[in-house]
Amino acid sequence: MTAYSWIMPLDQRFLALAGLVLLASLFGLLIISMSGKARRIKNGEQVDLSEIRATKNGKPVTKLGKDITLLQFSSDFCSSCKQTSNLLESVEKSREGLLHIDLDISNRLDLAKTFSILQTPTILVLNSRGVVISRIVGAPKLSTIETEIERLVKNGSK
Repeated sequence: MTAYSWIMPLDQRFLALAGLVLLASLFGLLIISMSGKARRIKNGEQVDLSEIRATKNGKPVTKLGKDITLLQFSSDFCSSCKQTSNLLESVEKSREGLLHIDLDISNRLDLAKTFSILQTPTILVLNSRGVVISRIVGAPKLSTIETEIERLVKNGSK
């Protein structure tokens, strides 16, 4: 037995490396497939806009949307946050009773911890009482936002 007998033969190392690449690729595809999808929240927490010091156009926001509030968490280094914010602003303009608030959490790590924000953009869909009813992680499609709005409206925004 030589001093280097513990080293795997080249073909076994190649198979191990190929297996790791395959596993990482499958994990990446799973993450991509889940990004931008809404996940419904049962018994969601209630969000107090004044407590989290929410602002819109530089002014404090304390009142929720009449029916729905879309609370977006963004960061300076997020490439899709501005695109998501523009999408949600256009939805806000087209729907009465809907409020969109974009919070930059770059300097608000307390909010990231409180709401378990691991990726930006993350959007919390709140009903008229401020209760989180769904969570969207990643850049959503317009159809995802519309589906969540319709579901909330159908259930009476309560």
